[in-house]
Amino acid sequence: MNLTQHLIKSDFFDNYWGRKAYVFSQNDFLLEDTDLLNTLTENNKFSFPELRIIQGKNPVNPFLYTYSSLNALDGKIDINKLYQLLKSQPSTVKIKNIDSYHKDIECLKRHFCNFFIGADISVNGYFSSKNSLGGLGHYDSHHIFALQLEGAKNWHLGDIIHRSPHKDFPHINIIDEPHIKNTITTKKNEIIYIPPGLWHQVFTESNSAHLTIGVNTPRVYKSLCNEIMNLAIQHDFLRG
Repeated sequence: MNLTQHLIKSDFFDNYWGRKAYVFSQNDFLLEDTDLLNTLTENNKFSFPELRIIQGKNPVNPFLYTYSSLNALDGKIDINKLYQLLKSQPSTVKIKNIDSYHKDIECLKRHFCNFFIGADISVNGYFSSKNSLGGLGHYDSHHIFALQLEGAKNWHLGDIIHRSPHKDFPHINIIDEPHIKNTITTKKNEIIYIPPGLWHQVFTESNSAHLTIGVNTPRVYKSLCNEIMNLAIQHDFLRG
């Protein structure tokens, strides 16, 4: 798989990495399964919160698509409830760590792990119906590569509103959504790169499926914390 070779051959790392959005086409990762969500829900027994549903800007109450009742909590996904809910109004299904359920996507993750050595890689799947809004606008604390599998997705982009964000530190509380400066539409087999801290919101005009590959690179402060921890193990006065 040479999917990431484009990043080396282009000016990506000089001009875009950590700075601004970037879009490129690829033909190395092609899924033969045209109805991935149906295949996954038939062959796997998902539970909340590894599978969750978003409608508009908000997550849907899991009682509406799990086996939970007024008498008992049960996180297992009820497939019949799930599809009834998806038919009722525009929705997005998110499957966390989707590489655990599909061998080809597992290979994709391994490819990114080999390319970004030392980084924590995560892969999530998003399946959106027509006219769905994929939750609140936000920014991520890690690098994102979003690979469009089917359909198209509109990415509304603002500014980078947080430099070097990290999940261990509080996010900026966004009171008013930032001004949209650009809208990029990704089509099948295209990838959009979103740097950490860049505010974005997604919208789907027609049915869509995409993967997000999260690249959480090693941080300087983490290395310092680990070194202090190692020293504290050896020197008791540092534990005082």
